[in-house]
Amino acid sequence: MQVKFVMDTRSIKKVMANLRVMLEQAKIDAGAELETIGHYIMAESYAEAPFDTGTMHDSGYVEHAKVSKLGATVKIGYGGMNDKMNPDTGLMASEYALIVHEDESKHHPYGKTHFLKDPVERNVSTFNEKLAGRLRTSFSKGVK
Repeated sequence: MQVKFVMDTRSIKKVMANLRVMLEQAKIDAGAELETIGHYIMAESYAEAPFDTGTMHDSGYVEHAKVSKLGATVKIGYGGMNDKMNPDTGLMASEYALIVHEDESKHHPYGKTHFLKDPVERNVSTFNEKLAGRLRTSFSKGVK
């Protein structure tokens, strides 16, 4: 018995087109999951961030996902696009957020240093699992 399979260039082009569609959808889905992860990180970070006037806390942000040919990115942080001025010092949150985050010599009665880094490091494996799960779901849908 003999079986012959033939794949012509039209079939290959169709497969390649479908893979491109799936890749674009996967990047969109990855961006959505990264936004969810960003909000989770910021929720933990808010609970750990030093709190005096609330300026820095109020300057926290999670940007919407940006999808490019290379993938998806989400920026999170303090200051930046949501910068606020501290009413006591006149400084913008972006001027002191990094110092407050890194300077372990300063005591904060409410909060601690590394209030953004620590939530990321504590949860990195969970985030990887969530992102991988979202991508598995995305690829399993195929092309409609």
